[in-house]
Amino acid sequence: ISYDPDRNGEANFYELSSSPLSAIPLAPAPAVDPTLNPTVLYAEGEFLGDLFNFGNITIDEAGLLTFRIYDREGEMHYELALEPQLAETAATDE
Repeated sequence: ISYDPDRNGEANFYELSSSPLSAIPLAPAPAVDPTLNPTVLYAEGEFLGDLFNFGNITIDEAGLLTFRIYDREGEMHYELALEPQLAETAATDE
């Protein structure tokens, strides 16, 4: 899920999750709270279905964060790559 609370069209933060291989499969949430202007980027599966998955996060030397979801056979189902961004600092009056 990406969140754009200031509604400027750019995600301010992300929520990444994946179930462990040993957990029971759960269905994606039927709806997300609209308060922070969320966008569901990926959702798959059904309650007690047969999709067991796991997530993998890597960060390379340049700061590129890559999140991937794989099924129990090792097939990738989703990938999200996020470039590093410098935080904006507020100007201070002196």
